[in-house]
Amino acid sequence: MSGTLVTILSNFALRSEILHCQVGKMKSVQQEERYECMSLFFIYNRVFKTKRGLICYMQKQNKIAVIGGAGKAGRYVVEKALEAGYQVRVLTRNPKQFKAFYKHVEIIKGDVRDVEVIRTLFNGCHTVISTLGKPKKESFIFSSATNNILTVMNELHILRYIVVSGGSVDVPGDKKSFLNKMGARMFRILFPNMMKDKYKELNLLLESNLDWTFVRLPFVVEGVATGSIKESLRDIPGLKIYNSDIADFLIKQIASPLYIRKCPFIAN
Repeated sequence: MSGTLVTILSNFALRSEILHCQVGKMKSVQQEERYECMSLFFIYNRVFKTKRGLICYMQKQNKIAVIGGAGKAGRYVVEKALEAGYQVRVLTRNPKQFKAFYKHVEIIKGDVRDVEVIRTLFNGCHTVISTLGKPKKESFIFSSATNNILTVMNELHILRYIVVSGGSVDVPGDKKSFLNKMGARMFRILFPNMMKDKYKELNLLLESNLDWTFVRLPFVVEGVATGSIKESLRDIPGLKIYNSDIADFLIKQIASPLYIRKCPFIAN
């Protein structure tokens, strides 16, 4: 194998769903190393023997799907993804408005509650990022959307799913301060329907076999990225976070195993 091909294999294997699917299930470092060698051999023999195969593989490993890309945080996710060199496909109900901002984005028109639209959106992607919010004048759709997302991801063998939620969602292992505990309780009292749907969404993730990350946020504000993001698995580390910093964090999670199947808090 040439040095160039080895470099290509090393770079793109990091995002390979084949490698990513199995390595997390190994029980020892030796097993992981053995599987990595087997996976690279498989990729080379089955895919890279033709120039066309190499191009198709590279494109798939570099394409992500974004849901909620026109929202408060989602548009920054799209920008940061493009800056990081990813190909981006976005779901939106208003393509004309979105095209005015992003000329290099593949846009899919439709609703996240339509499974066929989700299949079109996810086809050929290796990661899904959702910053989905509540549609105006409609009921909460977090759990129904998540059900569709997970169903199609399983069909297409896509493993990596990154989604944002609120800091008011409690999970086992949290060590929230008294004030943050009271804040979460107030949300359950004031917004019971939203919180029930949020917990239903989380339970769907917990019951899945995907490599998800459930990112919990404090108050989101508009502003330029500070580059300073506090992270915690126990408590909300701050009162607010800039939407551009959220985007930075989410894009970094695509290739990071640190918070797989975990629910980190982030804040500035």
